[in-house]
Amino acid sequence: MGVENDARAPAGRCKKIEPRLGDGMATARESKPLQRTLEKLAYGGFVVGRRGDVDELAGQRDGIDHRARDSIYNAGVDVVIAGLGLIGGSLGKALRGRGWRVSFVDPHVTLAAAEAAGAADEKRDRLEGDLIVLATPSDVTLNLLGELRGTNGIVTSVSGVMTPLREAATDINFVAGHPFAGSELRGLEAANASLFESRPWFVDRHLDDTMTLIAAAGAEPVVVDAAEHDRIMALTSHLPQVVATALASLLDGVDSRFIGTGAKSMLRLAGSSYGVWEPILDQNNENISAAAEQLWNTMRTISPEDFERAQRLYRREIK
Repeated sequence: MGVENDARAPAGRCKKIEPRLGDGMATARESKPLQRTLEKLAYGGFVVGRRGDVDELAGQRDGIDHRARDSIYNAGVDVVIAGLGLIGGSLGKALRGRGWRVSFVDPHVTLAAAEAAGAADEKRDRLEGDLIVLATPSDVTLNLLGELRGTNGIVTSVSGVMTPLREAATDINFVAGHPFAGSELRGLEAANASLFESRPWFVDRHLDDTMTLIAAAGAEPVVVDAAEHDRIMALTSHLPQVVATALASLLDGVDSRFIGTGAKSMLRLAGSSYGVWEPILDQNNENISAAAEQLWNTMRTISPEDFERAQRLYRREIK
């Protein structure tokens, strides 16, 4: 099983976000399948196994059966995570910090580098196991789901988009997942063992083995409807990224003396990679476009009531 992260942004290519969608909007499901070979693996994978005892973690209130969790640990189930980047590396570090033994698959990451980062103990050449976590960009995940059809293992994702993956996961015991944690940085160098601590980890159904992994990472599982997840994420996560990137692009070349702290605070996301965001913009384009229309309508008619609502949100969530 191979995973690839290729150059996705040839010169002149752009993503179109429109207030109203045309019928011909491209989606990842319409893309031609990509051939993913092990030699081209860039995001990589790692295999996780139980090594020691682990304290009780968050999750009881979300219905995790801790007896089942202990059972899976005692059974020595292999957890294979494709992607030794920010998310995969952070998960590896978090699990190793709680006594797990971690192995990885990635021809572009040496064992020495993985060990130095504290993300893995062993390097392997196979991407297969009883519990497979796809920690790759969502377009790569989409293609891997096609390759994993018929697998006996449980498969879950860590993508910011759920519905296209759910629809592609035929003949697979699949849980669409999304740890709501991240950074504008990327790669194993940015991995952080505490990235998931007390953060929501959305899943579209409850499966004990998946809940166990989430709890072991320190996150709090939240079961959601996949379509509703994608609609809300378009407004709360994907649109902010588009706005930050567009504003930064617009300000490029402006005399820096005119760029104050207010603008800079809005531009934190502007350092995010197009290669990571391109598949999300493709796969959730309809929801992002609807959210952009809502934002534009509010901007055109900004009112005292909008300022009052904004101040309430600021006091509740930010201040």
